Amino acid sequence: MRRRVLIGIVALLILLAASAALVLRGDWLREAIRRRILAEIERSTGGAASIGSFSFDWRRLRAEARDLVLRGTESPAAEPLLRVRELAVNLKIVSFWKQQVDLASLVVHEPAIHLIVHPDGSTNLPRPKLKEPTRNLAETLLDLAIGAFSIEKGLLVASGERMPFEARGENLVARFSFDPAGLQYRGEISVKHWRAGPVSLDLDAGLRMQKNRLEVSGLKLAMGKSRLEGSGALEDFAEPKARLEFRGHLNVPEVAALVKFGALRQGTAEIAGLARWDRSAGPSATASVTAGDLALRQGRLEIRGARVTSKVEADSRRIRFHSLEGEALGGRFTGRADVDNNFTRYRLEGELSQWNTARVLEAAGVRSAPWTGLASGSVQLQGDLRSRDVQADARLAIAPAPGSPPLEGALNLRYGRAQGSLELTRGYLATPATRLEFSGSVSSQLRVHAESKHLDDLLPALSLVSSE
Repeated sequence: MRRRVLIGIVALLILLAASAALVLRGDWLREAIRRRILAEIERSTGGAASIGSFSFDWRRLRAEARDLVLRGTESPAAEPLLRVRELAVNLKIVSFWKQQVDLASLVVHEPAIHLIVHPDGSTNLPRPKLKEPTRNLAETLLDLAIGAFSIEKGLLVASGERMPFEARGENLVARFSFDPAGLQYRGEISVKHWRAGPVSLDLDAGLRMQKNRLEVSGLKLAMGKSRLEGSGALEDFAEPKARLEFRGHLNVPEVAALVKFGALRQGTAEIAGLARWDRSAGPSATASVTAGDLALRQGRLEIRGARVTSKVEADSRRIRFHSLEGEALGGRFTGRADVDNNFTRYRLEGELSQWNTARVLEAAGVRSAPWTGLASGSVQLQGDLRSRDVQADARLAIAPAPGSPPLEGALNLRYGRAQGSLELTRGYLATPATRLEFSGSVSSQLRVHAESKHLDDLLPALSLVSSE
């Protein structure tokens, strides 16, 4: 008897398994999943959704859809709020018994969003369909986790402007709800390794959307060792204006690598400011920056332990650094600088004060400077970050350095990297016993006139020339 019961149970299990396989492989499951997807889209958005074609591979738990359309409150003759040419989803069963399923991956190809903004700021976004209408409780519209996602060849059309977009990332978590009391959406979003061009970011943010306003709070961006936090809002969808207050800690080599300026090898920076955007003026930003422990190496030039502070103004054309102050090699610099919006051409001008000549020569690769003085004067520098072309002009006065043999002088210098030349015009260096006057080009012909009452004064310079 016990054996017959056991055989019956096994047979029943086999029958159930075979029936489940037939169901999974059949049209019934595919149609059930398609209807569930459409129902969830319409419930969470309040719009009318349709799918042109749909397929489901139960072996790989993969669903594919073509021509997904979501209509909002726009007229039937207008472009739909959302049209997706192709969409592919790979599912991951977290718990079979709890019916908990995550999205292992999501690929969205050619999504087109047509956002209509009316003069009063209202849009064609529909209102969610609430299960039990109430004016006190918010209803969850979306609770989503995606292992990896990719949005390809996206297009946003709003207020007559066409804005292409793409995005890739991992570990996307999104939670959104609708509050009928305040007629607003609330949400949280988190993304790891969000790739935007050459940048890979981790992003966390809170969102709140009302009729004519989108707020961002608790924004956190992370890239390697760099961190940025902020909050802001986008207002007046008809004539949009955005502002974002931000502050952060930046790893200078990471930021320099983005603009392909590898000469900065070390340093950190603290930044705080305000970014703005509107359709007529475009983007702009103001900020304060303090950078320290900077190390720069380019060719034979090596500078360590530098410090820089500056006020920064940026727009679509250029970035301006004013109230620029720097400390390096025992001296100070005050001035200003400009960089174009492509991070290619730059210009710097200002005043040097009390720069130790021995430390400057050492930074340039000269390990035993013959004399020591303090250089002060004006300097101008301009160049191209792509070609690394540099042109520099300096008018410097040399004064004696405390604790060193007296040295004074004047140097008018012009350096051009493209020409590989260093020119000196009407320069001189003098000690109590010796005076050197020179002019010309170091790379071609340098004219030197020397007068000395003590020839031992010239030995350090002669040894330096012979060693080079």
